[in-house]
Amino acid sequence: MNLTIPIPKRLSVVEDDVDSGKMLCRRLSSKGYEVEVITPSSPLLADTIEMVVNSSDAALCDHRLKEGLAVSFSGAELVAALYAIEFPALLFTGVQPEEKYAIRRNMAQIPGFLHRDDEGGLGPDRVLGVLQDTIQEVLGKEPPPHRRARRTPVTVISSRLTGGEALVEILISGWSGGRVIEVPADLLSGSWRQTPREAVGKTFFAWVNLGENDSDLVFLRDVESEAIETCSFFDSDEA
Repeated sequence: MNLTIPIPKRLSVVEDDVDSGKMLCRRLSSKGYEVEVITPSSPLLADTIEMVVNSSDAALCDHRLKEGLAVSFSGAELVAALYAIEFPALLFTGVQPEEKYAIRRNMAQIPGFLHRDDEGGLGPDRVLGVLQDTIQEVLGKEPPPHRRARRTPVTVISSRLTGGEALVEILISGWSGGRVIEVPADLLSGSWRQTPREAVGKTFFAWVNLGENDSDLVFLRDVESEAIETCSFFDSDEA
């Protein structure tokens, strides 16, 4: 088992609302951290990544960066890009229902997620607790149990188009939540992304964090393109 990696002293808060960013800075500064607010000044994701990496050792990113800034990316996309270069970052939001699919698309690369309206909100102790788990996953290669992915069958139940977004409902075998969840169709593989209706009634294998009880935090990655007829799959399973 890896040793716990301490939270670094230099933190950044990526936020389009400067006042909200400063409030979070004050809360974390009171705990002894050096915190800087970063407001993206370029529409390019790479430029903001450079700012974050050069000024801090871990980051807290608001999702709705497009609200007041001329940027081409969301906080979820920023956190996912930082995850890819092994830089620890968590996502916070007061996200509206219609934005949850954008977050779901990147959830496998979002090691820490905080909702402003949840119990504890963005209080410093809660933020630092999630940031500690984030650092442990990214740098220590040791995700908490609810973030550990396992290969499991996933069955597509239905598909629909809403607001220009193609979505599919899936049933995840072995998931402790036990409910159908809706995900962006582009999480499917190959041609199924363009023809999600044809995936309805079929079962695929994918990597899912089965230990997560909150349906909004369940992620789906590396969905295999080879489909299995669902009735055939369950018939063979019963045999």
